[in-house]
Amino acid sequence: MTNAYNRVVKARVFTIGQIILKAFNHMRKNIVGPSNFAVNWDNPFIVAKAYYSRYYCLKTHEEESLLDIVNAKWLKTIYC
Repeated sequence: MTNAYNRVVKARVFTIGQIILKAFNHMRKNIVGPSNFAVNWDNPFIVAKAYYSRYYCLKTHEEESLLDIVNAKWLKTIYC
Protein backbone atom coordinates (compact mmCIF):
# COMPACT_ATOMS: atom_id res chain seq x y z
CA MET A 1 0.00 0.00 0.00
CA THR A 2 2.79 2.40 0.87
CA ASN A 3 4.60 1.76 -2.40
CA ALA A 4 1.47 2.58 -4.43
CA TYR A 5 1.01 5.85 -2.52
CA ASN A 6 4.66 6.86 -2.96
CA ARG A 7 4.51 6.29 -6.72
CA VAL A 8 1.59 8.70 -7.12
CA VAL A 9 2.50 11.46 -4.65
CA LYS A 10 5.48 13.61 -5.59
CA ALA A 11 7.24 15.73 -2.98
CA ARG A 12 7.29 19.45 -3.67
CA VAL A 13 10.82 20.71 -3.33
CA PHE A 14 11.65 24.35 -3.96
CA THR A 15 15.05 25.99 -4.17
CA ILE A 16 16.19 29.34 -2.82
CA GLY A 17 15.40 32.11 -5.29
CA GLN A 18 12.57 30.23 -7.02
CA ILE A 19 9.36 32.17 -7.75
CA ILE A 20 6.24 30.53 -6.28
CA LEU A 21 2.61 31.23 -5.37
CA LYS A 22 1.17 30.90 -1.85
CA ALA A 23 -2.38 29.83 -1.03
CA PHE A 24 -4.64 32.42 0.61
CA ASN A 25 -5.65 31.93 4.25
CA HIS A 26 -9.23 30.92 3.43
CA MET A 27 -7.84 27.95 1.47
CA ARG A 28 -5.30 27.03 4.14
CA LYS A 29 -7.86 27.10 6.97
CA ASN A 30 -10.53 25.33 4.89
CA ILE A 31 -13.19 28.02 5.40
CA VAL A 32 -15.55 29.60 2.93
CA GLY A 33 -13.89 32.37 0.94
CA PRO A 34 -15.21 35.90 0.55
CA SER A 35 -17.05 34.84 -2.62
CA ASN A 36 -17.14 32.10 -5.22
CA PHE A 37 -14.98 34.24 -7.49
CA ALA A 38 -12.27 34.99 -4.94
CA VAL A 39 -8.67 34.36 -5.94
CA ASN A 40 -7.13 31.27 -4.35
CA TRP A 41 -3.44 32.07 -4.86
CA ASP A 42 -1.53 35.08 -3.57
CA ASN A 43 0.97 37.21 -5.52
CA PRO A 44 4.32 35.69 -6.52
CA PHE A 45 6.90 35.28 -3.78
CA ILE A 46 10.56 34.30 -3.74
CA VAL A 47 11.89 31.51 -1.53
CA ALA A 48 14.26 33.12 0.98
CA LYS A 49 15.06 30.11 3.17
CA ALA A 50 14.42 26.40 2.80
CA TYR A 51 14.24 24.10 5.81
CA TYR A 52 14.78 20.34 5.81
CA SER A 53 11.20 19.67 6.95
CA ARG A 54 9.79 21.22 3.72
CA TYR A 55 8.90 24.53 5.34
CA TYR A 56 9.87 27.69 3.51
CA CYS A 57 10.40 31.33 4.46
CA LEU A 58 9.21 33.64 1.69
CA LYS A 59 9.93 37.21 0.64
CA THR A 60 8.34 39.61 -1.81
CA HIS A 61 10.02 41.22 -4.79
CA GLU A 62 10.74 44.28 -2.63
CA GLU A 63 13.01 42.10 -0.44
CA GLU A 64 10.63 42.15 2.55
CA SER A 65 10.70 38.88 4.48
CA LEU A 66 7.42 37.38 5.61
CA LEU A 67 6.89 36.60 9.27
CA ASP A 68 5.21 33.24 8.84
CA ILE A 69 6.80 30.05 7.59
CA VAL A 70 4.75 28.12 5.02
CA ASN A 71 4.53 24.38 4.40
CA ALA A 72 5.26 23.10 0.89
CA LYS A 73 1.72 21.78 0.43
CA TRP A 74 0.42 25.38 0.38
CA LEU A 75 2.88 26.47 -2.33
CA LYS A 76 3.01 25.89 -6.06
CA THR A 77 5.47 26.68 -8.79
CA ILE A 78 4.75 29.50 -11.20
CA TYR A 79 5.86 28.97 -14.79
CA CYS A 80 6.71 32.08 -16.79
